[in-house]
Amino acid sequence: MRIRIPLLLLPLFLCISIDTLAQQLLELNFSNHCTFYPQVIQEELYSFPSEAPEIQQLVSDILQRGGDLEQNFLLIQANVENISAVVDSQNRYILWSLDFWETATPLYRLASLAHEIGHHANLHRFE
Repeated sequence: MRIRIPLLLLPLFLCISIDTLAQQLLELNFSNHCTFYPQVIQEELYSFPSEAPEIQQLVSDILQRGGDLEQNFLLIQANVENISAVVDSQNRYILWSLDFWETATPLYRLASLAHEIGHHANLHRFE
C-alpha cells in the first residue's frame, strides 16, 4: 500500500520543515550571564544553525593556548548583540551573534571570545 500526500499539502510540509531548521526558542535562564560589551539580553532568544564554522576553530585555538582546557560549554549562534557567557543551572553556554561575528575585527573576535571562555574555564557563576 502506498501513501499518497495530496500535492496541496506539500507546501505546508516544506514550511514546517524549513521553520524547524531555521530557529529554535532557547529556554534558558539568562539571569546569570556576562556580555563582552554591555547589552540587555532579550526576553526571547532563539538559536540558529551555525553559519560561521571558523568560530569553533577559534574556540579550539583559545582552549589549546589556555593549556589544553576542556570545552565545558555549548557554543550557540543566537539573536544576541555580540557574545555572551551564560550559566543556566549546571549548564554553560556561549551565545554569539552572526552580525557581530561578520562585522568584528579578528582581534575583537579573539578578545571577546577568549573573555567569555575565561569565565567558563574559571567556573564563574555570575551570581
